[in-house]
Amino acid sequence: MRRISLSFDRASRNGHRATPLLPIMPQSTRTASCPDAGDLSPVSVEAPFAPATPGDAVRATRRMPSGGWSMAMRWRILAVLVVAMLPVMIADAHAQSNLLADLLPAGNASMSGRIVQLFALLTVLSIAPGLLIMVTSFTRFAVALSFLRSGLGLQSTPANLVLISLSLFMTFFVMAPTFDRAWRDGIVPLTQNAITEEQAYDRITAPFREFMLAEVRPKDLQLFTDLAANARDQGRRAAGAANGADGDAAAETSGSAQEEDRDTRASAPAAPSFIPTEAVDLRVLIPAFMISELRRGFEIGFLIALPFLVIDMVVATLIMSMGMMMLPPSIISLPFKVLFFVLIDGWNMLIGGLVRSYY
Repeated sequence: MRRISLSFDRASRNGHRATPLLPIMPQSTRTASCPDAGDLSPVSVEAPFAPATPGDAVRATRRMPSGGWSMAMRWRILAVLVVAMLPVMIADAHAQSNLLADLLPAGNASMSGRIVQLFALLTVLSIAPGLLIMVTSFTRFAVALSFLRSGLGLQSTPANLVLISLSLFMTFFVMAPTFDRAWRDGIVPLTQNAITEEQAYDRITAPFREFMLAEVRPKDLQLFTDLAANARDQGRRAAGAANGADGDAAAETSGSAQEEDRDTRASAPAAPSFIPTEAVDLRVLIPAFMISELRRGFEIGFLIALPFLVIDMVVATLIMSMGMMMLPPSIISLPFKVLFFVLIDGWNMLIGGLVRSYY
């Protein structure tokens, strides 16, 4: 079979002169192979060349568009897409403006005031876990449940997630009246533009003040009151020293006033159990409340761990009397402690006692 590397266009089949589609070369010589002769050497075949017809040039131009025409089409398509997307972008911006209007409703407060409210709300939400620990009953529940797990001798049962979840739900149960009052008196009127931010702050913190004052120990409250007074006196002396000669007189005056306050507090009777809500600053009340909660939590933890300690001592005495010194007593006492806690309905007693400690 003889193969010749030549291509002919449609004009050659219609009787016209054959026009090759290969590029025009200086010579009209094409190579072909003749496998019948067993020789793979190239064979020279003479093929006369003819120039392409005008129709072929037009068809070639249509098949291969120029680069400039393609770039122009791209810019036209891009312009059409931009024009088509303009209504969508305008509608999106209008929807966002409506959403901002919903978040910041019209009222007496200005736009800057609403932005401050939104910023304050985000700040409160970011520090909500810390506030939950500081001004609620969460600390007492968490400490008591931790002592229970240590007294039973269990390292990871119940899991931390279970203990924290139980403490949270019991905190919400105890603090429900306080939360409802703060929401009803402070947050709802603020969202309705009925009160200012300062009034809302006073109304929201008032229920928590009353709760903390009812649970704080007077001794702890007096401690932080004295520390706050000392800090104020030091600030006054520093300000007086910065003013020059007048600072010495101010320091002497503040020092004498501080000594008089100490003498008055020493001669005065013990602090009353009830203190007016408005007379206590939150920076004094919150740390005093936390210390009081830790103290009560440790007291409850001691009462929880004491019966388990008795069981451990009894089991250790029995093991020592039997001569099994290499056997850890905690391994033997663990089932007895768990059985004891289940038989006395320990969860009911513990949670009920913790809740009743706030009433």
